[in-house]
Amino acid sequence: MQLCVANIVQSFLVEKSNIIWRMGFTRIGADMLNIRATLPIAALKGDILQLMKEHDVLVVCGETGSGKTTQVPQFILDDMIESGHGGYCNIICTQPRRIAVVAERVADERCEPSPGSDGSLIGYQVRLDSA
Repeated sequence: MQLCVANIVQSFLVEKSNIIWRMGFTRIGADMLNIRATLPIAALKGDILQLMKEHDVLVVCGETGSGKTTQVPQFILDDMIESGHGGYCNIICTQPRRIAVVAERVADERCEPSPGSDGSLIGYQVRLDSA
């Protein structure tokens, strides 16, 4: 049963990735992809993914606005989808503040409905507020 559910989720995630890829052919989508590509963390994508495969824990440090919070989880998810393991992937990020804004940004970048909306794969929880 778990394998069946994971396969269904994997198929869904592959389709969502295709939507993101097609988004690059719109002006707004191309602008967003260009902005993401210019973030400092983008140059380290390959290194981060390799280190994730070699270690159980990886601490990523960088300046505010470098893309640590919004991009690294997407690198990991996309890599898991491409390897056929997206259905088994759960990513949890901890933040001291402003997680709702981060969740909204990631939802926009992944062409998802707003966090907490029907069909959205993105969510957040802060004390008494969640979506």
